Amino acid sequence: MDPRANHRLAANWADSDETQKSAWTNIETGGVLDNGANYGTSIVNAQLGLLDVGECLVDNIEVRSGTNGVNLVKNSDFESGVANWLFQGCMLRSSQENSGYASGHSLHIRCSDRLWTGVNSCQADLSNNSLAEGQTATLRFKARWLRGWPEVLLRLNGNWLEATGALPIPAN
Repeated sequence: MDPRANHRLAANWADSDETQKSAWTNIETGGVLDNGANYGTSIVNAQLGLLDVGECLVDNIEVRSGTNGVNLVKNSDFESGVANWLFQGCMLRSSQENSGYASGHSLHIRCSDRLWTGVNSCQADLSNNSLAEGQTATLRFKARWLRGWPEVLLRLNGNWLEATGALPIPAN
């Protein structure tokens, strides 16, 4: 933290800030909604988070019926703050970030554990419940690694469909 301080004392050390070195990555998947389970009768929300402790930015989140249907995620680009988003459990410290993928804002996910079904996630209600078992859907979003674990996941509640991917970490 200070090159003139005693380098043998742990309190004089800090992590390097590598957050501006990583690149935005597109993560996408499409498939049939099968092998899921819900407490109700419809798929009503999307869950987002890291697979372990870390931080990342996400933007332009899409959940579409088929490949070209209307985006069911309200406020998917975070230009309206974090309205429609609920942060639960280990992701409670997540917030809006003042930079994004080709935009002014994104979601800064801060994860102190790992994504779990339900309790540890960033969650958004879908604009309607038009998704049902047997249909096809597309999940798509942009993400950028900041620190910690480099894998991020977007899924439909009930684990009907998941889009996950590794985020590039700067070499140095």
